[in-house]
Amino acid sequence: MNKIIPLLVIFFLSLYLLLVSIVATSHLDLQARAGESEFTEATLDTALGSAMPVINIPQYDLPESENRRRIPDYLKDIRTKISKDRTLKKYVNIFNANATQLSSLMDDQDIKLRPVYIALGNKKRHFDIYLGQLKANAHIKFSTLAKELSSKEKNGYYSQIVNAFNQTISSNTVYFNSAVTELENTSDQVKYFTNQKLYQLQSLSAYLSDSTTDVSDTAMFMIENITETGIKIPPVKDAPFEGDKSIKAIPDYDKNGYEWGWLGQISSWLIKPNSYDLILIVGMVGFGLFGAVISIFINKMQFDPNLSTFENTVNILIRGFAAAIVIFLATKGGIAILNTGSNKPNPYVLFTTCLVGAVFSQPVWDWAKDFIENAYKGKGKKE
Repeated sequence: MNKIIPLLVIFFLSLYLLLVSIVATSHLDLQARAGESEFTEATLDTALGSAMPVINIPQYDLPESENRRRIPDYLKDIRTKISKDRTLKKYVNIFNANATQLSSLMDDQDIKLRPVYIALGNKKRHFDIYLGQLKANAHIKFSTLAKELSSKEKNGYYSQIVNAFNQTISSNTVYFNSAVTELENTSDQVKYFTNQKLYQLQSLSAYLSDSTTDVSDTAMFMIENITETGIKIPPVKDAPFEGDKSIKAIPDYDKNGYEWGWLGQISSWLIKPNSYDLILIVGMVGFGLFGAVISIFINKMQFDPNLSTFENTVNILIRGFAAAIVIFLATKGGIAILNTGSNKPNPYVLFTTCLVGAVFSQPVWDWAKDFIENAYKGKGKKE
């Protein structure tokens, strides 16, 4: 049992290494493959520009409305009529108090409603700035990664950027449209209140001018109803974009094997350096270990009873590593000599030869020995 445990550890380690090397190799192949992407910075700029929302914030014009400007004139006219009428003169103080209350109420509406318009307009301007920063950030991220991504990956990231941008615009557009609707409803209520008060004052002024009988009761009723409860002005809520101060709406592109799911996650440490040779070395180690363990069963090799378990395990590692390195160096060196262009060997061929070399390590060493001996014999004859 003690002899099997080290073999199992080496076996599962080799499985992990060969698995991540295959995933990393496939990822690099995906990056190197495919032609030009149909999406460029120009198409991205067009897509983001066409997505820009049209949000209209209404201007605050309540104090400039004609009906609102006429109310002070009617208050002055009614005050004069009441003061001159001996029957109604006793109601002057009541009217003045109600008129003052009405004026204060209208001023209070103006004081509360105007800042809401201003605040919403400012939020719209800040949102425009935010979108500009968002577009710039999208261009920076896309252009930075464009040279590193395959056509397929570039298309996928392009879609991620556009979708994220559209989602940001959508959520904030809903907010602004809702805020504008609520603000316009409040303004309509204030305007209705103003029109209602103007109509009451017009009616009271006309009543006082035309009546020739005792009108104290009717006039008193109309005077007391000049004022009412004011309109509730809702505050401006925070917009969705205001909670994102660091412009995080554009996603970062995870180029570390995301398309492989959990396999990509466990292989990300090998994918991230983006080094072809590193992947080959790790794969060579994995397949070398795997082959060394397999060789025990294929060649029916037994542990040396004169050695400890640790020493036997080390022997397996050395035999597998050494055979794999011989294959690796021979392959790389041969390609470098014969090829004046790229000297990158096919990783799958290299992994296969490393595996075979590790399994049949003794023939590999015999070949290496014969190669060196023949090389030196040839050199000696020339001299």
